[in-house]
Amino acid sequence: MHGGIVVRIDRDGASSTTGASHSSDALAFEPDFVVRNVGSETRFAEGLTDAIADYAWS
Repeated sequence: MHGGIVVRIDRDGASSTTGASHSSDALAFEPDFVVRNVGSETRFAEGLTDAIADYAWS
């Protein structure tokens, strides 16, 4: 049995300056959670904590 969750981390302006994208940017499935990295390190950590808490209670 396998398990786990997939968390995508989005950050505005994090794309390549050449327009090229990495193969991992195109997911063939929906992630379990999306965490937006749009502020401080504390805010990012809170987003991860919320995602983990949501998963633990689902």
